[in-house]
Amino acid sequence: MPIIEPAATDQEQLLQGDVLRGVNLYTTAASWEGDGGRHRKAPQSLCLVLSRPCVATHKGVVVVAGVEKYADGVPRDANSFVRVREFLSDTRDGLRSPDRFYLGQLPNEKGRFCARLDAIHSIQVPPGEQERRAFLRERRIGTLNAEFVRDLHVRVFMAFASLGFSDQSWLSDGDLSWLVQAGELDVNEIKLELSKARTKQANLDAQGKDPPTQEIDRLEQRLAELESQIEPYLTEKSRRQGNHRVND
Repeated sequence: MPIIEPAATDQEQLLQGDVLRGVNLYTTAASWEGDGGRHRKAPQSLCLVLSRPCVATHKGVVVVAGVEKYADGVPRDANSFVRVREFLSDTRDGLRSPDRFYLGQLPNEKGRFCARLDAIHSIQVPPGEQERRAFLRERRIGTLNAEFVRDLHVRVFMAFASLGFSDQSWLSDGDLSWLVQAGELDVNEIKLELSKARTKQANLDAQGKDPPTQEIDRLEQRLAELESQIEPYLTEKSRRQGNHRVND
């Protein structure tokens, strides 16, 4: 049950979930200008049909989402069966990128692809039955598996209905304290590693040896990144503690 399947050879209708290749997509550029803007060619030439089946089958204009290469890089720690599986599952479910509907690989295309649910267009398709069949034979390269068509319905809704939350203020007091404590523990562990690395470097320097600095540079970068990530939560915790004191 891969996400994208070959279109059935006997399927002569355009369907929701079909992937089309070589279709020019356009957006309205400079819509604030006096004439209401102008058309601009979108960078995608692949698209995923979003219109419901009766529209895709019978109407002359259908709604599509632009399809492009999936740009999110594979994390460095995705180096085991469990982590690769987790990464692919998270990518499939759009946990970090709700506007990206993951498609995986496409026929005769290199790389991994996704549909952009924030890049929606309408395209005209041939009205005549014979012309539409020819259009599909030339342009359709695959179609969503039925289970992923159902998932598409949910994902389209979530892409517009999920308003999101601020990164730290939504946490309850208890959960915020838990997260901050975990972060402070991680910071202290890195600081301990950094102290050991610096001591080792000083020992080598005292022996007249040229000490390597890559490990210290790596730890300092990790520490700076982690402290930057934790800082907003520390600020939020401090703000709440100040409010509690005022209220008391």
